Amino acid sequence: MKFVACKIIIFSLVFCEVCSLKCSPSACAAVLCEAPPAKCPHGYILKPSGYCLCCNSCKKILYEGGNCTSESPIGGVISDKVVCDDKLICLNNVCRKPSHSH
Repeated sequence: MKFVACKIIIFSLVFCEVCSLKCSPSACAAVLCEAPPAKCPHGYILKPSGYCLCCNSCKKILYEGGNCTSESPIGGVISDKVVCDDKLICLNNVCRKPSHSH
């Protein structure tokens, strides 16, 4: 029983450390990025990616109605492999036009 309790405590400590990571202005200084491709395939666009958006990668462009579900239910951010088309936002896991309330 003590072994299980220790594992839970260790997991909690590590998990809280990961959750509290923030992107400081100097965060990208220590990140090694792969060289981005000269040109992305059709339907993809070169955009900042990775945890602190330090690197560039080709992301699939999603159009209105596209599924932009998060890769991480804890993080709640759009997948790092896709991006909603210009003038669209990811709302309730779907790429949509933003509503303008006056």
